[in-house]
Amino acid sequence: MCFEVGDILSLGDDHRHRYDVVYCHGVAMYLPSLAATAFALAGAARPGGLISLLTRNRLGLAMRAGMTGRWTEAIGAFDARTCDNRLGITAVRADEPAEVHDALLRAGATTVVWYGVRLFTDHFGPVVPGPDFADLLAAEEEAARRDPYRQLVALTHTLARLR
Repeated sequence: MCFEVGDILSLGDDHRHRYDVVYCHGVAMYLPSLAATAFALAGAARPGGLISLLTRNRLGLAMRAGMTGRWTEAIGAFDARTCDNRLGITAVRADEPAEVHDALLRAGATTVVWYGVRLFTDHFGPVVPGPDFADLLAAEEEAARRDPYRQLVALTHTLARLR
C-alpha cells in the first residue's frame, strides 16, 4: 500500500496513473480551479481507479446561513459562488454537484455515485452528542442519499472511476 501527501496540482510524471484510489477531501474548494483539480486527480489514478472527491456545495450556501438565522446572508448566498468558512478563510469556492460531475467527466472519470454531507448538522457549533446521536446519524445518512435533501447539503462526496 502506498500513500502520498503532496500538492495535487504539481505531482509530476512520477505519479501519473499510479494509484488505485485518489482521495481528495476538503481540499478542492481551496484550489484555484475545479477543472484543474479534476484533471490532476484523474492524472494520478490508474485506469479503472477510483477518485474520491469532497467539495463545498454551492447549492447549500443559503441553507447554512438560513439555518442559523442570518437572513441577509442567506439571500445573498442564493447566487454566491464563494463563502467564508468557520476557519476564517474567505472566498472559499463552492461548486454545484453537476459541475463536479462534469469536471470529472471532462478529465476522463465517470461518476459512480455521489452523496451529500452535513445537511442537519452543518450549522452546529461545538456540540456534545446527546442520547439521540444514532438517530441524528441515521437522518444524515438518509439525507445524504435522497433528493432533494442531498442537493442542499454543505458538502458533496463524489466517487468516480477513471475510464
